[in-house]
Amino acid sequence: MNLKTLDAVNRCKVNHQVYDEMLEKIGDANLLVFTEETMHPENDLHARVFMFTSGHLEEPATGSANGNLAGYLLEHNFLNKNNISYSVEQGYSIGRPSLLKIKAKKNDDNFLIQVGGSIFVVAEGKWL
Repeated sequence: MNLKTLDAVNRCKVNHQVYDEMLEKIGDANLLVFTEETMHPENDLHARVFMFTSGHLEEPATGSANGNLAGYLLEHNFLNKNNISYSVEQGYSIGRPSLLKIKAKKNDDNFLIQVGGSIFVVAEGKWL
């Protein structure tokens, strides 16, 4: 969902009872809200992604959700072009700031969407 201000994005809260009822009807889905107002002027969008089952309420950097966002932006001509490149801030509200880089284009009904960014390891393990 596109919101007008960074403050509106930061004030978002999920009513988990209503969310769970909705998911029972439609299936698993994350919620993504975004705005064109950013923390850093060199970035293009600021997003938050609320998770449905991971044990975490919010994701700091979500490639799949931002890939879907690119498809939405293209389908609805949000940026007024069929070939887009932009950066998305995410994770600030949970103290894990992240930056994702998106390149996407639409040709007729075909989409090519690329999502990248930098990460850091928060945990690792071995399969036994």
